[in-house]
Amino acid sequence: LKVAEMAGEMRGLVEDAAAARLQAREAEARAERVEALLRSEMLQVEELLEEEVARADTAAAALRREHETMRGERDRALAQNRNLSSENVKLQAGATLLAQELEQLAASVSRSIDSPGRHLVSGDIHASAMHTSRAY
Repeated sequence: LKVAEMAGEMRGLVEDAAAARLQAREAEARAERVEALLRSEMLQVEELLEEEVARADTAAAALRREHETMRGERDRALAQNRNLSSENVKLQAGATLLAQELEQLAASVSRSIDSPGRHLVSGDIHASAMHTSRAY
């Protein structure tokens, strides 16, 4: 009787072990499916990240080109401004000379009018005008 009980217990243990092995295989199969799914998702995430990095690199390159273009435009504008400033200084100097010559001419005409014996002739005006135009 004791042997039969022990054999029954052993059969129960063998069945329990077989059931545990079956559960372990099923759990391993589930773990493999989950692992495969995670690997697939990880690959998709890596691909998306690579695409995003490529887009960011492209955008950065476009911004660098735009920056260089704007820098070139700024440099050209600064050079043009320097040229205009230089031209403005020259024009101001010419205007100052012209104003001085006009003042001298006006003083001369005024003296001419004030002195009854001397008259300003058209040749004097022409000579003064020619002198003024040569200043430029």
